[in-house]
Amino acid sequence: MESQFQKELAALINEYSKENDSDTPDFILARYLNAVLDNFNAAVMDREQWYGRIRHVEDNIPDYDGTGTPPVPPPPSTNLDSHPLTDLQS
Repeated sequence: MESQFQKELAALINEYSKENDSDTPDFILARYLNAVLDNFNAAVMDREQWYGRIRHVEDNIPDYDGTGTPPVPPPPSTNLDSHPLTDLQS
């Protein structure tokens, strides 16, 4: 199904006669360019996920007090029976 974006892009391609060089109908060029944008966006998302820069939904901390800053999470619990530095010394 042709999106509104593709229709408008095809009209723009036609307006500037950009389909003439390749002798390709404007709607095919618009579909191609739309697919290029979709693939580029997918590649960017893959890259960001690869580098760990995408936050997952469960990682989002809500702003409960409306200040624009998330609440400070509690400090991690510590196990008093085991400590990394004292365990190395034994």
